[in-house]
Amino acid sequence: MTLLSDDSTYRELAEWSSSIQERWAILLAANDINQARVQQTITPTIIEQVTSTDVFTLGVMRSSSAYRAYAKGARYVTSQLTPWISDAREAFEVKARLSGFDESHEASFEFGGSVTLVSDRVHVLIGKNGTGKSQLLNQVLGSLALKADSGDSQIFLDKSNLTFSKDTVSDRSIPNAVLVFSADDDAPFPRRTRLDTALDYSYFSFSAVPTETSSDLERHSLGRALRDLLRDDTRLNGRTRFEIFKDVVNPVLRLSVLHLPIKRTSRHLPAGAVHDAGGNTWLSLSNMPGGEQQSLYLGAAVDTDRDVGLIDSSGREFPPSSGQRVYLRFAAQALSVIAQGSLLILDEPETHLHPNFVSEFMTLLHQILEATNSIALVATHSPYVVREVPSACVHVVTRNRNIPSITGVHLRTLGASVSSISDAVFGDPTAKKFHRMIAKQLARQAGKVSEDEETQIAWVIDSFGHELNTEMLSTIRFLLTQHSADESETDEGSDDARD
Repeated sequence: MTLLSDDSTYRELAEWSSSIQERWAILLAANDINQARVQQTITPTIIEQVTSTDVFTLGVMRSSSAYRAYAKGARYVTSQLTPWISDAREAFEVKARLSGFDESHEASFEFGGSVTLVSDRVHVLIGKNGTGKSQLLNQVLGSLALKADSGDSQIFLDKSNLTFSKDTVSDRSIPNAVLVFSADDDAPFPRRTRLDTALDYSYFSFSAVPTETSSDLERHSLGRALRDLLRDDTRLNGRTRFEIFKDVVNPVLRLSVLHLPIKRTSRHLPAGAVHDAGGNTWLSLSNMPGGEQQSLYLGAAVDTDRDVGLIDSSGREFPPSSGQRVYLRFAAQALSVIAQGSLLILDEPETHLHPNFVSEFMTLLHQILEATNSIALVATHSPYVVREVPSACVHVVTRNRNIPSITGVHLRTLGASVSSISDAVFGDPTAKKFHRMIAKQLARQAGKVSEDEETQIAWVIDSFGHELNTEMLSTIRFLLTQHSADESETDEGSDDARD
């Protein structure tokens, strides 16, 4: 069996040939292994037997270019091709009439021409539930898919082409890949595409346990994603994907506790491998082999059906927090699949993250986008997400009955306080009334404690200071002062009446 030299060679074949059928015919004549496994001219059992031999592992797959050819080459042969772009940072406009709305959502995503202090590669759509944020991003995806695909066949296996409009997105280059990450299993995004569709599309769940109905990529374990990162030595702005992964993960989880799952049946057990109480074999990410042959053996030994394990110094496995799981899954899956010049769509990434963890996640996102010249559109409810991007990249989505509106925000959002962003974005009168009501209740209680204003304030601080912020305390003090002034005026009025 044969294998072309790297994934780009398969793309060159696709560009040279006159049709997809001609590509497969050429590869069939060459007895190509990608052709055999995609078109199943050889049974999967035989393919597995071939790829598990030392001849294949240490010989054919010795170079990372051969690994990329095997892992990604079939994609280029199977699909229609779109022009390759070096950077996705290109302005575009969006206009879509969404279900449940009487008018269209309209937004403009601009990117500055000069280098700024903070990257503008992340644009955030923030608004309350029901304003159409996720629906709009779904329409962006569908529009790009229709623009990329020249045929009339259904692009998505679970969504009709009629669901989308090619005109939703203004004329712009098609991203080399589109990746969707969603925290909501009921989100409108399609899960699967035709194998030969022009848009390189992947859907992932931030947290869900993969099922048989999940897309092939969504079912990919963290073990498989990390195996791909280990074997792919292509550089993104000077660093390998695995180097980037280690840099962004280590501040959140020490590499020494992160362990790769190793096959029980592996004939070449990596040095430093450990066994847990259940008989599973693991290798710490801080103990990766350095030699070429050992690295090749490791690539073949990774158990791609299992997730990464967290194992402490005593050899005990412990579960990651929901935030750590989201962070790890996003870092590994995004870096293993993303191409130069990609578009990432993130739907409510904060759902499973502690507010303090959102900043770490957004830092990770910025680093991935910078390394790959990609952009991201994020739908969120969270001011914690907004404070990680400049105000020019914030789009406030509102709804007045069935009339939508998308506007900018009149606040310098980068690093701003969460309360300031909440007021600027949501302007929630109900929340303000509730806060005011609590402040009035505390002021009345303080008034019963003492007639002295300073004593009243001291009582509030001693009793509730651990729960109240400075803004709330200022409101209570203002109410107490106002109450004292009102009483003074009342007393004076009474004296005048008596006179």
